[in-house]
Amino acid sequence: MTEKILIIDPDASLAEALALYLARQQFVVDIASVEADARRLFETARHRIVLADPMAVGRTDGPRLLLGFKADAPLTQLIVFSAEELLPRFMEQLGAQALGYLAKPVNSLALDHLLHQAREWLDLQHQLRSVALQVDTLQTAQNLYQQLFDEVPCYISVQDRQFRITAANRLFKKDFGTQVGAFCYEVYKHRST
Repeated sequence: MTEKILIIDPDASLAEALALYLARQQFVVDIASVEADARRLFETARHRIVLADPMAVGRTDGPRLLLGFKADAPLTQLIVFSAEELLPRFMEQLGAQALGYLAKPVNSLALDHLLHQAREWLDLQHQLRSVALQVDTLQTAQNLYQQLFDEVPCYISVQDRQFRITAANRLFKKDFGTQVGAFCYEVYKHRST
C-alpha cells in the first residue's frame, strides 16, 4: 500500500535525499520547508505520515504546527527529526503525539523501523474501522431480527434439545408469561412430561 508522507525540513538537500530514499520504498513524498507550505500540502493531501524537523517553522511554532496536524487528523503519524541537542525539548513539547524521534543525520535503520511502526499502526487502524463497520452492520441486522421476532402476530418460542424454552417473542410472553428455562410441554399443555 502506497502511503503519502510529508517531509518538513528547512534543509532542502537533506529533504531531497530523504525524499529519494522514501520514494524507493514506495512512498508518495511531498516536501515543505516553511510553515505555509507545510499547512497547504497537509490540508490538500492529508498525509498519513509526517516526517518533520520542528525547526523548519521556527523555534516556537514547529511543535504547535505538528500538534495542529494531529488535532485535524488524529490518525496521522508524526516522526520528528532534529539536531540531537534539540530533541529533548521537542520530546517534552510533543510527548506521545509523535511516534518517534530521530537525531540528524538520520539513521536509515531507525527511520525504517519507525516507518514500519507507522505503517503497522495505520494498517491496524484501518482493520479496526473495518471491524467496527462489520459490528455495526451485525448490530443493525440483529436489531431488525429481534424486531421481526417480537412483532410477528403468532406465538414463537425457541427450545433447546431438552425442550426448555430459551427465548420467546412478545406475544408468547404476553399470553404464556416469561417462562424462559421452563419445559415447553409444561407451558403449552400444563403437563409434566
